[in-house]
Amino acid sequence: MVDDNVLSNVDEVYAIHTCSPLKLGDFIYHDNQASVFSDRFFVKLLGKGGHGSMPHATIDPIPVAAQLILDFNRLAGNRNDPVRIQTNVIRSNETFNAIPSLVSFSGSVRSIAESDREDVIRKMKQICEGFEIMHEVKIDFMYEKIYEGVKNDLECGGFALKAMKKVCHGNRIEKVLHIGEDFSYFSNRKPGAYILFGVSDENGYSMHSNKFRLFEESLLIGTQYWLNLVQERLGSDNV
Repeated sequence: MVDDNVLSNVDEVYAIHTCSPLKLGDFIYHDNQASVFSDRFFVKLLGKGGHGSMPHATIDPIPVAAQLILDFNRLAGNRNDPVRIQTNVIRSNETFNAIPSLVSFSGSVRSIAESDREDVIRKMKQICEGFEIMHEVKIDFMYEKIYEGVKNDLECGGFALKAMKKVCHGNRIEKVLHIGEDFSYFSNRKPGAYILFGVSDENGYSMHSNKFRLFEESLLIGTQYWLNLVQERLGSDNV
């Protein structure tokens, strides 16, 4: 959409997102940043396979991969800004009595600060290089930058908060959620604001759970927010 110049005649950009578990009437808004840098990584680790009865003739990639995953996770600790690294997919062969030659895994990296993002990339590459030497394996590492953090503009945020407070009479929660958001493609090019609002209660299921249920009143909240914002920015005669 950006490449097709959808923002060419746009002055401001706004977005809202449902949030659960979060009480209906409450909303989340941070003055500077609404989401984090969200990326993914891929690793292919090649050892030397063989029969389970002769491990001495192999280079078993599974324990090497396990240690590599743990070392990746340790990069998330002891930092000024939170970093989250998860390995979420692991694949190897399905033969119980054979040592595989290949293990592949992939996961996500989330960071608030761009400096942490770049530091993590550099250190993940260094760890892979060290493992290749130490364990005599071959590691193909690929890191893909996906989403930057959504930036909230101070002036636009004032307009968005005014529109939201007219319809949401609960609490404002000011924090940065560790979510990836493609709205960043817009908000990093044009001033704007991004708000998440509650659609359930404190005991509700996550939005990505198959048990997620929303309170239907939230549909009215979201609709009225947009009406309020358009009236605020364009004038009631244009609605």
